[in-house]
Amino acid sequence: MGTVQTAPKLGSLSFDVSGSVNIATSFNVSKAASVTLPTLVDSSVRLIPDYLVVRFASKGAAAKLSIAIAEDAAGDSILIPDTEATISAGKTTAGVGATAYSIGLPFVSTSAATLHLFFKADAGASMDITSATLFFRRGAS
Repeated sequence: MGTVQTAPKLGSLSFDVSGSVNIATSFNVSKAASVTLPTLVDSSVRLIPDYLVVRFASKGAAAKLSIAIAEDAAGDSILIPDTEATISAGKTTAGVGATAYSIGLPFVSTSAATLHLFFKADAGASMDITSATLFFRRGAS
């Protein structure tokens, strides 16, 4: 008789993007977004970030948006290195749109952890981030 596997629990977390405005062509730690991960009560449980969607209200001349995710606000303890995605502009309003990033990084933390998301545009832009949502799965180690 085989082992029955259950589907992993799915969820999402929203980064606080309130200070992520006027994104330009270099990473600026003062404009990073942050999210506190849920506390995992058992070290055998993994949080697996799968997908990140970043939405913006204006893109200026930018065609691409790079992100990096770190465990510290200074951006030195990198979890996800600089990753670039092509901007998908709104279909009726060209200044709005989104980028998406596939991550798939197992992350285990039994205490509350904060992730910091950094942004950089490829061209002289004044991009305002309106949301950043991290979709994840929970699974057993």
